[in-house]
Amino acid sequence: KTLHFLVSMLLSAAIGLGAAVLCLGIWVSLVAAFMLTMLVGTIKELRDMQQEGNHFCLKDLAADAAGATAGCILAAIPLLINYLIKCG
Repeated sequence: KTLHFLVSMLLSAAIGLGAAVLCLGIWVSLVAAFMLTMLVGTIKELRDMQQEGNHFCLKDLAADAAGATAGCILAAIPLLINYLIKCG
């Protein structure tokens, strides 16, 4: 579960920062990061379900969601600081 958390955190932070660089806006970037990260996690679990001896695991998805949330928070910090500097 730790690996799910860490990969999701890094993925969502990277997507969030990358989307912000494309000038999508802070909130759109963070929502996109969370949604895309969860999509990747869900696809991974669906593929696991198709493998013999493996299964779809809601605990893995919960770890993905927690990691995606943490990654969005990490991405939001520099984005919000940058916004406050520009607008402050």
